[in-house]
Amino acid sequence: RFRGGDGADGEDGADGADAGEWVEVAFSYMVDRTITLSDTSLVKVGLPVRLTNDESDVGYGIVTAVEANTSFTYQGWDAQPGLVELTKVEVGPPWRVVTREAFVPGTFEAAGTTTDLLARELNESRVWLQGRAFPVQFLAKAGTLPDANLKLYLGINGSNVFTPNGIQITNLTSGWCECANPVTDGTQPAIAYGDSYEIRLGSVEGDQIAEDLSVALAFVLE
Repeated sequence: RFRGGDGADGEDGADGADAGEWVEVAFSYMVDRTITLSDTSLVKVGLPVRLTNDESDVGYGIVTAVEANTSFTYQGWDAQPGLVELTKVEVGPPWRVVTREAFVPGTFEAAGTTTDLLARELNESRVWLQGRAFPVQFLAKAGTLPDANLKLYLGINGSNVFTPNGIQITNLTSGWCECANPVTDGTQPAIAYGDSYEIRLGSVEGDQIAEDLSVALAFVLE
């Protein structure tokens, strides 16, 4: 279990995941980012997970749903692309999850080129001032929607992340829309101290206008 205290092991101390460690949990199998296991006592919504497969690849996610002593679902890296099998599941402490939010008020427009939205609309530049981390969740919603599809991406050092599965802005009709399967296979993208990050609009045909965009991002510290 996760415990806090004076930082020493024992009744009042911090040990296990609360001390910054990753705690391994036994599991049966995984299908489509849902992991089946008989004991979910350490698994809580919002906690980070670290996953290892039989090719020794390691990736990260965030728990989004738990069915008690049955399974949990996460968003983030796909640990089982193709015929690869998941071999290890670890749960981390809540402080390893870092969130970032952005809001673009009023109308914003996209045309035939990729747009750095925060720089253009808000005259903002953003820099990452924490340790190496991995983006695991990407959500957005807008007020007024465009007539045609707009793709929304996270940009790190000028490159789009969560591609090709960006968020379709026309889907943001009510509540939050999530970027489906943000990391499908291969190496999970990372952000490091000093890296710049942006919210980017993909190119479209013709001018499209939307309004009042809210974005939420979750990262897991290595």
